[in-house]
Amino acid sequence: HSLFPYIFVMEKQHYFRNANTTRDLIERYGYLKYSLLDRGYTVHEVSPSPVRKYLGVKSKEDVFRLFIPRFRGSHLTDNHTDALAVALYQAHVDGCPQDLANIKIGNG
Repeated sequence: HSLFPYIFVMEKQHYFRNANTTRDLIERYGYLKYSLLDRGYTVHEVSPSPVRKYLGVKSKEDVFRLFIPRFRGSHLTDNHTDALAVALYQAHVDGCPQDLANIKIGNG
């Protein structure tokens, strides 16, 4: 049981474009994950596949297209929408599902 009530959810890396980018991402991911664990936080790692299946989409681009109409004026990237998707999925797994239609960011 964690000393802190916060849960961090991280998307597992599954697709690598080139060695330098991969190495950089793995270093940052590992540093962040183990820093959080070392401080007593709970960290869940989630693969993109179950997240996309939960949302009923097949690709990173589909996730972006699903979210972006709900967040007009917020300048989200596909990395931001991936993070939102992972958070929604983990809330569902933890028994606290959220309705995407009720979530607003920015001027949307």
